[in-house]
Amino acid sequence: MRLVDRVVKAGKDLSGTVEALISRDGIFVDETGFLASEALIELMAQAFAAVSGSIGMQEGTPSVTGYLVGVKRFEMSARAREGDNLVIEVRPTGEFAGFVIIDALVRRQEQVLATGELKIWQAPGNDPEYDT
Repeated sequence: MRLVDRVVKAGKDLSGTVEALISRDGIFVDETGFLASEALIELMAQAFAAVSGSIGMQEGTPSVTGYLVGVKRFEMSARAREGDNLVIEVRPTGEFAGFVIIDALVRRQEQVLATGELKIWQAPGNDPEYDT
């Protein structure tokens, strides 16, 4: 279930910018063309995964499987709808014992639609127990 379309910018600190075009046939788009609120959280998580994967590919390091394990301070000010080109920005703010905390925002042009803090757990590298 890939919701993001392209990595626009990826920094070595794992901060970056990703774009996602909301299409009518998306699984989170309702019959009136609006994107479900929960999808904004998933967009934030996928944006971080795309940025970290992009950096890993550039550096030739193996990809890391990550799991969204928490959401804090999620605020939504407007809804997205079909045809919107969303820009998702992510920035890590802390890391401890395999967990990464990121600040994220979703905007449509200059309008911020949502902000939040996500906690991502990254599975230990090259551990077959976590391979998918």
